[in-house]
Amino acid sequence: MNTKRRIVTLGIVGMAIGLTAIGIQSRVQAVPFDLLKLDGSFWVRATWDTQSAQALATFSYGGGVVETPNVAFGLSNGHGAWESLGNRNFAIKVIYFRWDDVGNPIGTTEVQSWVRLTPNGDFFNGRFRTFVKDMDDNLEDSFDGTAWGTRIEFDD
Repeated sequence: MNTKRRIVTLGIVGMAIGLTAIGIQSRVQAVPFDLLKLDGSFWVRATWDTQSAQALATFSYGGGVVETPNVAFGLSNGHGAWESLGNRNFAIKVIYFRWDDVGNPIGTTEVQSWVRLTPNGDFFNGRFRTFVKDMDDNLEDSFDGTAWGTRIEFDD
């Protein structure tokens, strides 16, 4: 009888260890897949020359992005696309409309970024290049800078 209980107990412990290992393995396999995606919203900060700005950016599944800059006037929300370059690296392109102080359209601003997501997926950093264009798509100015973003999540 004692031998039978030990066998049953060992069997139950063995199943528990096996199920735990399967659960851990499925989580380990899911993490890299999840981190290949930029999906979600980030609080983004950028610096160039002696200036800085902030924005809220939402990266949607499938490669779309919408960004809201923290400027008072003259620049629309940005719309664009993102794609994975592999190994947690991403390319992002966002285009904004620009207006003068009176509200007349004066052109666009295009921002191209290259960022790297951290292994846990909560933070990215990288560089960007901005192209300021007139209404006829002629380049008026360009500048480079650095950017970093923190994923927006629910607090525990």
